Amino acid sequence: MSGHGFCLPVRPASALWRAGRWLADPGNRLTAAKVLSAPQHLGVASEVIDPSLSRRIILGPDGAKGFADRFLTFHDGGANFPWRSRAAWIGAGLAGRLGLDPDAAQSKARAVFRSDLYRLHMAGTGAALPRASDKAEGVLTQAKLVPGRHGSLTLMRNRFFDGAVFDPVALPR
Repeated sequence: MSGHGFCLPVRPASALWRAGRWLADPGNRLTAAKVLSAPQHLGVASEVIDPSLSRRIILGPDGAKGFADRFLTFHDGGANFPWRSRAAWIGAGLAGRLGLDPDAAQSKARAVFRSDLYRLHMAGTGAALPRASDKAEGVLTQAKLVPGRHGSLTLMRNRFFDGAVFDPVALPR
């Protein structure tokens, strides 16, 4: 696989990070759409996949097309970092929809997003990583530069449509 910019063996988290970086390069978009179109992956025509990768999407039922910046992000702003707060948010949503115990669902979800293992496997890549594993979800109205491990990183806007905030600090432990 060295022709694709990857070296084996690769640790799982760094493979995810490298793949995200590759997918974020607009020059790789057509190749990505072709690979994803294969029957063993999505099994749809690459022409169906390409608009989401290029962020040219249909905006309404009339077929009007537009550009949706950050519609699909693979690399920037810690896009593939396993935020435990995001896991808790997902767990809370599932608990609400399925009638599960919210505390148990959030706790189980947080246990799956292993930011400790991600950091371990990212050692040596030089990637700027968040210092924390939790953050308030839904508070950033614009990108924000924050100090991280191995440099600084930009956390991207994460405002929810309804203005709600999910704060992991307020969660029961």
